[in-house]
Amino acid sequence: MPSSAPPPPEELGPLPVSPRARWFEALARELSGEGHLPIALLRNLSSECLKKGLSLPRVLAERRLLTEEVAYRAWAKILGVAYIDLDPSTLDPATVRLLPSKLCEKLDVIPVRNDDGEITVAMVDPNDVSVVDEIRRHLAAPLLVVMASPGRVREALTLRSFEDPGPRQTLDLDRLDLSQLSNADDLEKVAGDDALIEMVNQVVTQAVRSRASDIHIEPREDKLRIRYRIDGVLEEIHALPPALHGPLVSRVKILANLDIAEKRKPLDGAIDWEISSMRSVELRVSTLPTVHGEKVVMRILDRAGFHHGLDSIELFPEQLQGIRNLISRSHGILFSTGPTGSGKTTTLYAILQALNGAQLNITTIEDPVEYRLPYLNQVQVDEKANRTFASVLRSILRQDPDVILVGEIRDKETATIAVQAALTGHLVLSTLHANSATQAVPRLLNIGVEAHLLAPSLLGVHAQRLVRRVCPACREPYEPDPMAVEIVLGKRARTPLRLVRGAGCDDCRGTGYAGRLPLHELLVVGEEVRELIYRGGSARDVEKAALRKGFRTLIEDGIRKSLAGLTTLEEVARVASGG
Repeated sequence: MPSSAPPPPEELGPLPVSPRARWFEALARELSGEGHLPIALLRNLSSECLKKGLSLPRVLAERRLLTEEVAYRAWAKILGVAYIDLDPSTLDPATVRLLPSKLCEKLDVIPVRNDDGEITVAMVDPNDVSVVDEIRRHLAAPLLVVMASPGRVREALTLRSFEDPGPRQTLDLDRLDLSQLSNADDLEKVAGDDALIEMVNQVVTQAVRSRASDIHIEPREDKLRIRYRIDGVLEEIHALPPALHGPLVSRVKILANLDIAEKRKPLDGAIDWEISSMRSVELRVSTLPTVHGEKVVMRILDRAGFHHGLDSIELFPEQLQGIRNLISRSHGILFSTGPTGSGKTTTLYAILQALNGAQLNITTIEDPVEYRLPYLNQVQVDEKANRTFASVLRSILRQDPDVILVGEIRDKETATIAVQAALTGHLVLSTLHANSATQAVPRLLNIGVEAHLLAPSLLGVHAQRLVRRVCPACREPYEPDPMAVEIVLGKRARTPLRLVRGAGCDDCRGTGYAGRLPLHELLVVGEEVRELIYRGGSARDVEKAALRKGFRTLIEDGIRKSLAGLTTLEEVARVASGG
């Protein structure tokens, strides 16, 4: 493994003369000293960038030598400015609109925070004085400049361009001949109608604008219902004439390369959907025959790249340190648990980001591969080609891996191989369907993993749920519902609590919530828990032992985040009380 110490003075050579050359040399030393790339390679690239007038961090990212986050975080350090891991989905719409859209696109900047009148603006190049001056001319307020990577700024600008109109916009049915649609025999021909194509485009575009994760197209006896899952909750957005069902479903199936004549069996497909020249999403299409006709669900997956590091998934300091301690081990297995859609895979990707680099051989087995990360060897499961989790895992063990991600443990065979791999010098990460971290232990034993293999290999279990975030545009103090307080706290509050909620505004569509955040619990396996695994202890036994060592449950995490004004107790009760 490369040394983290800076290169000896005799290897550094004379200092460059121009300011830009000195900055590039400092960046080369910083990245080399951190063990990312050899100093000779960095200096060659630096010379090339100086000759061609290119940006060294941009070249490092574009050539996939480093991730954008690593390159630009180091660049920010050299320039002496703060770097932020910009998450476009959490930006306050009112703050984003403080600068004109065209100006932001022209300058590669975006307002990200408004702290009592001081505006924080994220830029790709905070060293460009002319850009900073132009921003100042448009803002009659103190300005704080920070750096963000080009990809995150572009993503934020793309999301901004989809802000209006909102998801409640009605669809224009005037151009459709409903009588023709209801009697049409050639659905493929009707599905190619310009007006219908425009309608499908509008349905998908509105879903992306409203940050929906899924689109549901549901036939009913009296209407065709279209619902979006926004921040984890389904909302009915459109109620259309039932005559539109056949043509609309046929249009989606054609885009997903599915057989429009097959209506008796469930089908699965995918659509690559281009939002703009800078961003596209994948729509994973699933059809299901119901008594009223085929129901279609389209899951929206942003494949532009994964940008969440461990610091951005809202762990409390002791949880973050706990995970860092676990993944610093050379071998063992760490599970992330929770129901479908709880964000456990996102957390594992964030862990991979923390581990990712040129020094480790990291291989993943996924179904499907959700994000492409540099340096990773990612394998897509394919049952038809006999590429199962178990068969691929066996092959990976012959590939000299350091870290292995198994997308999901579903059966005894895969679980046993993964545990054995953890025992033989590999760090293994995986997901498991369990309601809590402590319930993962009996779940694995019930799958068929032998206790004498599980006990010495299990490092820890992380559990997660997603709750809706209080809308930043309409926050207000409130007293929570006493019933929610009793559900979450397990007892009645002695005095009324004063917390924060969203009053409801245009930005959050009147819901009081905008975006989601995770609740976490982390079980670190110590000697007492390990002994319980050997004895086949229950989830309750494991939880009691863990609580004695400072284990915090999902409910406790939710309480802390409610007290911090990030979510509400009602949300915590809705999502985590059944854990």
